Amino acid sequence: QGLLSKELTLQQLTAAPPFNYGVAAVKLADGRVLMTGGYTSQNQAWLYDPRRNSWQPTGKLSVGRMYMGLAALPDGRAFVAGSSWISGASDSNSVRLGVVYGAELWDPRTGLWTALPSMPLSFKVTAHHATGPSAAVLPDGSLVVGGGMHRHVILLRARGKSFAPYWTIAGSIPEQRVSGVVQGLGDNELVVA
Repeated sequence: QGLLSKELTLQQLTAAPPFNYGVAAVKLADGRVLMTGGYTSQNQAWLYDPRRNSWQPTGKLSVGRMYMGLAALPDGRAFVAGSSWISGASDSNSVRLGVVYGAELWDPRTGLWTALPSMPLSFKVTAHHATGPSAAVLPDGSLVVGGGMHRHVILLRARGKSFAPYWTIAGSIPEQRVSGVVQGLGDNELVVA
């Protein structure tokens, strides 16, 4: 027996933005899709509304990102973390650090991204054919990032609508996970594959 009981239907989306490889997308609580980053649109973010089959730009990320982790919170917000983007020689050190140690939170009410505390590990991927980190949200709203060539999983605990002032290393797995996938199961339980 198959996993799907009926066939999927694919349709062409109208007037899609010029995204290239390295983008991330996530379904938001209201049914829209937030799409960010990528090779040709590194600091761009767009919303796709499937009811209207339309795209609209939303706030720009503070730094360019490619192959980053992106996850939706139950309250409609989303967060992005890490990148495999290679900074140019002209980029300042703060831009480089903002990409590899940075995480940002998107608010659907304002369309703006705000910085989250710096991550304790670099999630810049340098291995051939590896992608960046994976991001997940636990049921209590805490944020998790893993993969991206690390054997550590980091956690930013939720505190109401806010977060703790720093990330912690939540745990380590026996081996690093190149392009690993993280998925939250419970407030203190997750899967890393």
